[in-house]
Amino acid sequence: MNHLLSGCKVALSQGRYKWRHDKVLKVISSSIEKKLLDNLSAPEPTKKKINFVREGEKSQKSNTDVDCYLSSAKDWKMSVDLENSLQVPKEVTLTNLRPDIILTSRKTKQMGIVELTVPSEERIEVSGELKRQKYEKIAQEGRMNGWRVRIWAVEVGCKGFPAASLAGFLKEIGYKGSQRKRTIEKIGKAAEYASHSLWKASHFKTWGSKK
Repeated sequence: MNHLLSGCKVALSQGRYKWRHDKVLKVISSSIEKKLLDNLSAPEPTKKKINFVREGEKSQKSNTDVDCYLSSAKDWKMSVDLENSLQVPKEVTLTNLRPDIILTSRKTKQMGIVELTVPSEERIEVSGELKRQKYEKIAQEGRMNGWRVRIWAVEVGCKGFPAASLAGFLKEIGYKGSQRKRTIEKIGKAAEYASHSLWKASHFKTWGSKK
């Protein structure tokens, strides 16, 4: 099973694994799109109030404080690499690398990179580290050009078990509690169903353009 779902060179060359990857990517990008729309209707970000704490006392976080990456800007634009046309903005850096998802705010000079991997569950940690290293040069060059660059390496196991990296990413873009849990399950199901399709089609020698 592991060979057919993640280790077959023929399946890789025929684009079967990319087809599954893109199925999962579509669900993740639609989840981001939902939060981008929510962010547009949210109040404008304000400067945080400085709370002075007396010596010996502990500071208490206000219930209104929101740790959300998207709340720092209103002009976010998302690009998704589903048609092999995505490019990192030239003002950030010049590169031939194409991340799966790019979030950009030109007003605040921020860029977020989301790179998805759908590996076997046994290779989740290794895959994540390799992806982070791959895009670290973009982050470094972007910072030199005055941009704040954030990289998320997100892994969803090919059998439908999302890694902790997915939960962490969704939390940072504003998903909470049961909403985050449902979104994680939905993304995991997308990987599971796509792998099931690959399994059923494993005896076919050719791979058509599945939708």
